[in-house]
Amino acid sequence: ALAEMLEKNSKVTKLGFPVQDPHWKSVVERCLKRNVDSGKRSAKVKPGGKKLGSVQERTLATLTLTKPPATIANAVFKDADEKMNMARIFTSEKKRLPTKEQMQLFAKNRGHPLKYSEVAPLVKAFRKTLLDAISEGEVSVMDSTNKKVSGLMTSWSEKNDRWTVEVDGETGAFLFSSPKEPVLELTDAVASWLAVTGASATE
Repeated sequence: ALAEMLEKNSKVTKLGFPVQDPHWKSVVERCLKRNVDSGKRSAKVKPGGKKLGSVQERTLATLTLTKPPATIANAVFKDADEKMNMARIFTSEKKRLPTKEQMQLFAKNRGHPLKYSEVAPLVKAFRKTLLDAISEGEVSVMDSTNKKVSGLMTSWSEKNDRWTVEVDGETGAFLFSSPKEPVLELTDAVASWLAVTGASATE
């Protein structure tokens, strides 16, 4: 009965007890090997580079944008006003995205104070524009145990400060989540790309 079940079931890959009979042991081992091999094939990469198989879930701690998009920053932020440019300056100089408090203090110190009601919408709009531009680009993510995963960010979302980030890494697909805003950093290359220069720079 066990051997017949394994012949029909392609999901079982391990038994929790030994099979004593030599004949049935051989049949069972053959079925288990078939199922293991089938699982490995299903986890291989499809044409186009998309990995299959289970998604590894981890807690999101730090998201680092590692490579700038091909589109120039001024095109990404083509409708930017003085306040949005201030957020760009902070982020390119500090190499991290500002909190509401940091943004308000930075703007005040630069002689362009922001109303309390302006800060949260500004930070949220800037963050969305930047992360949408980086989507499908290279990132590095650190989880709550300080383990890093590098790969392509295939999607991100935030609602009521709850975050999810999906990354297609070298060893498979990862789903990072956090009940609070993670640390958002960028490399020198992304900081240079983001910098406000020329006539659009805020003095």
